[in-house]
Formats: sequence, C-alpha cells, structure tokens
Amino acid sequence: MINESIVAKLFGLEGRTALITGAAAGIGREIAMLFAHAGAKVIGADINEEALSSLVGAINAGGRANQAIGLPLDQGDPSSITTMFQAVRDQAAGLDVLVNCAAIYPFKPFEDVDPAFFDRNIGINLRGVFICTQEAVRIMKRGSGGSIINIASVNAVKACVFDNIHYGAAKAAVNNITISIALEYGSNNIRANSIMPGSIATENAIKSAVGNPPHGLQNEYKLSLRTLLLEMIAPLKRLRGKRLETVARAWGLRLTLSHQRCGGSSRRSRNCEAVFASTPH
Repeated sequence: MINESIVAKLFGLEGRTALITGAAAGIGREIAMLFAHAGAKVIGADINEEALSSLVGAINAGGRANQAIGLPLDQGDPSSITTMFQAVRDQAAGLDVLVNCAAIYPFKPFEDVDPAFFDRNIGINLRGVFICTQEAVRIMKRGSGGSIINIASVNAVKACVFDNIHYGAAKAAVNNITISIALEYGSNNIRANSIMPGSIATENAIKSAVGNPPHGLQNEYKLSLRTLLLEMIAPLKRLRGKRLETVARAWGLRLTLSHQRCGGSSRRSRNCEAVFASTPH
C-alpha cells in the first residue's frame, strides 16, 4: 500500500502534468497511480480504453475530480499518436513528464520472424516511442523543459531470453534515443532516462509467455503461469515475488525528479537496470 504522505513529502509533483503511455495495465498503470499519489495531473494513454477508463476512475475517486484523464492511443499508428498529442495540447497547459511505457512483448523464433511481424514490433516498440518523444520535446521546449522516461528492457543490453531478438533490438534502439535526447536537449532543460526492467510478471507478459513458451522451456518445465514467466531470465530469478508497485516507486519518481548529471552511466538494482543520461537544470 502506498503511503501518500511519504510520497508527497519526498516526490511532490503538485502542479505538474505527466503523460504515461501504456497506462491501462502493468508497469504503466502502477507508475500512473504513483504519480497521481504524488499530486501530478495524470494523462493516461492506451489502446485498451476499457482498462484505461478503470484507471482514470480509480485516480479520480481518490478525492480529486479530473486529476486524471484518459486518451485512446494505438502506438503502432502514427496518426493515432498525433491525435493523442493534439488532445494533450488542448486539455493541458503543458507537459512536464512523458513515460514511454506502451509496448508489445511477442515471442517468435528468429528464423520465423517475417517482415510483417518485425514491422509491427518495430512500429510499436521503437517508432511509436520515437514519435511520442518527438511530440513531447516540442511541447517541453515551449515550456520550461521536462523529463522523458523510456521503459526499455534488460534485453537491450543482455541476450538472456530465447525467441526475443526482435524485441531486444527495438529496446536497444530506445536506449540510444534516450542518451541522444539527453545530449541534444539538455540545454532546453529536458532530461531523458531509460529504465531497463528484468522479468516482471505483468498481465501482458504472462499472456505472451503462456501458450507459446520460449524455445528451451517447452519440454523442460511444468510450471505455474507466474513461475514460467519468472524462470525465463535465469540471472533475474531473485525478482520472484517483486511487486510492480516496487518497480514504480523505486525508479519512476526518482528519474522524474533527478537533477544530477550521470553521463550516460548505468546503475543496477534488484529490480532493474537503468541508463542515467540526464543533463542538469
């Protein structure tokens, strides 16, 4: 359970607006809830409008009417991204934080990846992040700057899951976008950081693994759904039992408010790995 008084004291986001893509479930939902507890105006964007409505209702039921709004987003469709950001401009005075969390996590053996499968993966996991970041930078430059947080993956720097080369390639590119934005837009008071989670038992990750387990697991394990997901990345078995709330609390707010220069260094925790590429302001 989140202690609201402690969150507000350490990470107050009163008067700030945060946009979280992929906010309807998993890590995105937890970050959206945490930002709301810290006082931010939350804009959640997701393709799952029913689940997104549930998130908005949960936040606004906390005592602040209209603290959260939901916007439909199909991150694989550039026109949908453009429409969503126009709604952000229409409904918010500015944008202080962008969390690029929307993604897909499909498994397919490398030799079976066809152009259509690859293009969908790149379209959502890379191009969508690129365009969302472009739009956010344009808004932030006109204001007083802001913070961009990209949810990448440990797969971006470690080959640790079978049948997932396409996903790791997209997330590695997301890391490059992150450090490049930090370099090019630091003078505009725009910070950029990547978070690289390991094995996190989100709803969508479980759905991706179950029914189509990665190569090497089909005949070797008879596991529960949760254990199946957590066993996929052997070096990260210590994450068993970690809650999404822990990931959001440990990294989401820290990167939102961090002002130090870390020169693109990497720092690890028990939950994930992060590339700090911020410039100060």
